Amino acid sequence: MPDVPLEILRRSLREEYFESFLPAGGGTVKILVADDPVRRKALDDISADAEAAGVTVFDLTADDVLLHKMDAVWSAIARKVDWDGLVDRYLRRICADIGFPMDDPGIPCTLERVCATYEVDRSQVTTAYQAAVRDLIFRDYGLDIDYRKAMTVLVHGAFSGSENFQTSVAKMWLAGEDVLARDLREIQIFQRIDRTRARSILYSFIRSRFRFGLPTAFVLDGSRYYTERTRLGTLRFTRLQLFDLFELVREFIDEADRLHGAAIIFTFPQDFVESERRSFDIYRALYSRIADDVRGRDRANPCAALLRVAL
Repeated sequence: MPDVPLEILRRSLREEYFESFLPAGGGTVKILVADDPVRRKALDDISADAEAAGVTVFDLTADDVLLHKMDAVWSAIARKVDWDGLVDRYLRRICADIGFPMDDPGIPCTLERVCATYEVDRSQVTTAYQAAVRDLIFRDYGLDIDYRKAMTVLVHGAFSGSENFQTSVAKMWLAGEDVLARDLREIQIFQRIDRTRARSILYSFIRSRFRFGLPTAFVLDGSRYYTERTRLGTLRFTRLQLFDLFELVREFIDEADRLHGAAIIFTFPQDFVESERRSFDIYRALYSRIADDVRGRDRANPCAALLRVAL
């Protein structure tokens, strides 16, 4: 596999993805292979390019995330999310839709402030507001049903101007924290975000952000699966856990059409392609997605899914 010079990779990602494909609603999964310090420099440069192009970067490389568990991945992302900011965007869109735009970001978008700004009765606002929330959030069937319920609770809490018990429960549930079943039932949610539901919640979050023109990039580092060892000197992560990680990557690749305006960038050391026992080709489902059947002998395709990076 020929190496891709970092500058060429940066230009490809910047021009083909960050500045065009993602803002237009496309989604992509990239796997970058390099050893330290090349990998770290590549991630820093790519993240800087993404931010400069208006793409929000969720960098999980320093979070010790168990990448083979989708619920752990989502929980790490959720802890970095500005939920209040996302809710505020929903509220301002809703207020604009019902004829009471609140364009000044310095003024909170609450029922009290809307009524004071436009000198209207609360009932006049709430009737239109309830219908708009239903149309904008609850009838957005591209979103996970429980995600819709949680976001509706957050929007109602913010519009009322005070965080209540249900709002706190919704935020804890979204972050993957332990919530009592009886408390979840208060907001009509009946199961926690486990590894089978986390992917759907992530796609819903991505869709919510893209509704407001906010492209996103997620950076995840799988190097620990090849380097971390136990006190006995054996590798900490088993081949079974590595297979779970490979399957997680494979699922993202197969469902790239659900990554509305989002890129997921995985990084691995050279063993990802070179190790006899732990390279990606031991998991044929992933190998068939990212192996180059047709490639140049001396030049790599900078738009390929799997890229080995060099300075």
